[in-house]
Amino acid sequence: MANDSGADVHKGHRQRIRQRFIRSGLKGFSDHEILELLLFYSYHPRLDTNVPAHRLLDAFGGSLVALFNASVEEIMHKGGVSEKVAVQLSMVSQLAKYYVEKMNDKPVAIKNVSDAMKLVKNIYLAEDKHTEVFHMILLREKGKDKVFDRDIVLARGDNAGIDITLRDIVEKINFKDIRFVILAHNHPGGTLKASPSDVKTTMMIKNFLLDLGIRVLDHIIVCDDRCYSFAQNRLCNMGYKEQ
Repeated sequence: MANDSGADVHKGHRQRIRQRFIRSGLKGFSDHEILELLLFYSYHPRLDTNVPAHRLLDAFGGSLVALFNASVEEIMHKGGVSEKVAVQLSMVSQLAKYYVEKMNDKPVAIKNVSDAMKLVKNIYLAEDKHTEVFHMILLREKGKDKVFDRDIVLARGDNAGIDITLRDIVEKINFKDIRFVILAHNHPGGTLKASPSDVKTTMMIKNFLLDLGIRVLDHIIVCDDRCYSFAQNRLCNMGYKEQ
């Protein structure tokens, strides 16, 4: 009888977590709850996933991204889980990257700041929220539309900030057929507002690309699930319409 009661408690917990996700996605979920939700589908319904979720997170320094980026063998060894569980968790980052890459199979048109923010948020799904990453999103023309072509990571760093140089851009990017770009970077655990350094870097890149006949439409800062648009806030004379 006691076992049945315990099982009912766990079953109710799983249902509550699932209903939260159905109502509002992962908004408001802690890393531990996200991991628990995933483990529901690889652990027996009568087993509590709280303990293995904590153990897995601790094994990878409390970082979900570090866990998701690990190999199957590493997850099994460090986390003490079965191959079935390790495969499921290792698939997460691969699926996120596959999703972003496949967005280009069906051209994604960027007509306004809402389109740009949606694209940027999708790109940052695969990034560690504790690490600052600077992306440059390349757009080509297709008819009258500005269409997503590809995404380039210019730099990664800790949450103390990163430096971008023109050399980084020249070495990493082939601008053939590219007419527009959107800059993006995240502020791990920080303010959403653009810093003086952000503005300075943006102007440097904007002026450099303008000499190549390429227009920077926007610079979008990501912080958690929020975005800040230079164009929307009238910084650096940016916008999605021809000027």
